[in-house]
Amino acid sequence: MKITGVNQVIGAYQVQTSPIKKQKTVNHAQGTDTFSLSSTAKDFQVAKQALAQIPDIRQEKVDHIKQQIESGTYNVTGTEVADKLIQRWIDTRG
Repeated sequence: MKITGVNQVIGAYQVQTSPIKKQKTVNHAQGTDTFSLSSTAKDFQVAKQALAQIPDIRQEKVDHIKQQIESGTYNVTGTEVADKLIQRWIDTRG
């Protein structure tokens, strides 16, 4: 069996599946973009920079508590622990 006209079928298929070319449109508007921050945004930016400079761990407080634990003078009552737990729970509930 001899198959002829394969090139014509492939050519027809390529025409149907070829992507449609889109014409590019050019916007000739000569406007300029501007950027400005509100005073609230500027305040947030200043606060964020200040917070970035504060260390995550207050080493002097850690050292003081560590010294108290080592010397046996660090005492925390159950009431203080319960108060902190309740306060933290309230803070997370918002």
